[in-house]
Amino acid sequence: MHADVEEGCVLPDLAAAREHALEGARDLVCTDIKRGWLNLDHYVEVLDDRRQTVLTLTFRDAFEIRSD
Repeated sequence: MHADVEEGCVLPDLAAAREHALEGARDLVCTDIKRGWLNLDHYVEVLDDRRQTVLTLTFRDAFEIRSD
């Protein structure tokens, strides 16, 4: 699992937090691919100001897998 990538980012709502998490997950996946491996079960977790989880986004959720 990756360590915390960004802490303390304030966003206006859950939709913005989801978009930010998607971007982060995609960046992390690109880093993993450059290292020669990929685990789509890794995830990005979004916490609120009380440090309660409000969203968990797996790397698998951040992509549409195609075989065409």
